[in-house]
Amino acid sequence: MPMRRFTTLLLYAVLLGVALRMLVPFGYMLLSRFGEGGDNGPPLLDWAGGLAAHWERFTLDNFRRLFAAPLIGRSLLNSVFIVSMTSPGATLVTAMGGYALARFNFRGREALNHLGLGALVIPAPLMIATGYQWLYQVGLLDTHSGLLFPAMGKALGVFLFRQSMLNAVPAELIVAARINGAGEFRIFSASSCRSGDR
Repeated sequence: MPMRRFTTLLLYAVLLGVALRMLVPFGYMLLSRFGEGGDNGPPLLDWAGGLAAHWERFTLDNFRRLFAAPLIGRSLLNSVFIVSMTSPGATLVTAMGGYALARFNFRGREALNHLGLGALVIPAPLMIATGYQWLYQVGLLDTHSGLLFPAMGKALGVFLFRQSMLNAVPAELIVAARINGAGEFRIFSASSCRSGDR
């Protein structure tokens, strides 16, 4: 028993060391924002001098310049709006797509499954030009819709929800719910909750 406890403590010590090591770049980035000279200025910590702190270099000028910039409030508001719309929208759209591919029998379902799997292997940067051209052709450039719609239909999300529906919710349960008169949206909601619990 003492050997097992020692092994556990040793494992936790190693994991803690690795976690702290991974936090070093984030700490460096945060502390350098309080230093002089913007992006190229020296950070607060002197690595060569044994992590000595130089509090005389501490300044808030970088943040003053940031919040004094024109339209910074509008930019932050746009970011909050895009994130708050994209996250729930993408979750709903991909969940509905995964449910449809998992539980509906229709012509072309297998072709759509293969198309979705094929889309997973295409690097995102390859789609930038074609995505831009598509947005231009449908008139969505410089609009919120042009940012929201492409982010909502991710092939990976549809694939993961499809697999979750297939593995967590038996087909017999779906058939029984339909026989008992449950609507499709109610079945989808219950299935999503069940697959999320797994």
